[in-house]
Amino acid sequence: MDHAAVGTLRALDLTLQEALRTVGLSLEAGRVPRATLVLSESGLSVQTQVDYGCRTLAWAEVAGLSRGQRAQRQATGQPPPWLDPLALTRWSVLLRTVGRLLDERQLVLCRVEAAPAPVAAPTACTVTVSVAGEPVFDERAVIECIERLRALRPIRPAEPQPRGPWWAFWRR
Repeated sequence: MDHAAVGTLRALDLTLQEALRTVGLSLEAGRVPRATLVLSESGLSVQTQVDYGCRTLAWAEVAGLSRGQRAQRQATGQPPPWLDPLALTRWSVLLRTVGRLLDERQLVLCRVEAAPAPVAAPTACTVTVSVAGEPVFDERAVIECIERLRALRPIRPAEPQPRGPWWAFWRR
């Protein structure tokens, strides 16, 4: 357990689930295919091999970005119905799930190497989380977590579609 780092995150009212989701949204915008995140007591660094480059963020910066994103989500309402909130093809979902697993373990100081799944194979993401060079969990744990979350999601019945004026013609 990383007491000092966990305390810093608690003081900022920030979970790793939300912090990594926030970073994931910026990776999506940058169309990054693969990234390495190094989480430390002071913040995190993101390393990529593409134009996104390398960025270092303090936990306070991540908390500020997260608050801004949360306010924007609340203002826009529900996500579009075609957007699967549990799709491992998106950085934000993949890293949010990794953050959830790290929060469960109260583990902050680690290295995350990841790539989202391709659309054609939505569970073929790659993830390796390690501490001091020792693996802690991989994509299997992420996929299991997503499957647990899917099982908890209520299934909403499809809403009836409004019938257009052409339908009245056929009803005669």
